[in-house]
Amino acid sequence: MTRDSITVLLGSFGSVCRSSLAFNGQRDNVCMERIIEMQGDTLQAIKTETKNFAKATPSTEKAFYKFSSFIGESCNREIRIHLYINPTHALTMSALYWNHKWEAMEIWQHSLVEVVDAARQSGCDIRLFDFSGFNSITTEALPQVSGKNIMKNYVETSHYRDNVGAMILERMFNGAAGSIPGDFGVELNGKMLSTHLEEMRFNRDQYHIQHPIETRLVKSLFTVRDRTSHENAEEQ
Repeated sequence: MTRDSITVLLGSFGSVCRSSLAFNGQRDNVCMERIIEMQGDTLQAIKTETKNFAKATPSTEKAFYKFSSFIGESCNREIRIHLYINPTHALTMSALYWNHKWEAMEIWQHSLVEVVDAARQSGCDIRLFDFSGFNSITTEALPQVSGKNIMKNYVETSHYRDNVGAMILERMFNGAAGSIPGDFGVELNGKMLSTHLEEMRFNRDQYHIQHPIETRLVKSLFTVRDRTSHENAEEQ
């Protein structure tokens, strides 16, 4: 903020980030390019965003109570509700694993599904989709692998581009479309959640095997001590 204030006073602030309301909910591309530039380049932004994502903490009980209350109020008003889990790049999901947050993520999904299932059983028109994990979209090659500085689906590992947003809307509101990969977007409910999470764990392990460069990159973001303790726990 101090740096921005100085550049404003000097008249060299450059581009201005416009509200997502001006882009139908999408982030301002000029703004995102500015953020990448401030971080150095796409390669550095990927490391920064991935590590920041892995530090995230799961929603608290209080947050889920507010969320459940909001769902209840919306259902009482007969509002049709579509919820989805963001498709951050597969590297961020891998980072959750190496930063010991995978179990917390699964608990969070269980809690989320419980709220949605309870609302549906009460007669609410509500659906929940999961676009995250390891699928045709989220496993796009990183610049570190492809040699290209720009990715088709992502700005960096935390923010996806508007073409991915369009696919999310198409899947949720128009069902399975031929132009969208079949593995992108799974509707969640309590009956299939355990199987879904089991498949996600399998796909995660396969991603680590089949993408050695990405795996070395994400492991390098955490200390040797963190990785060793986590690997020892997995062996036990």
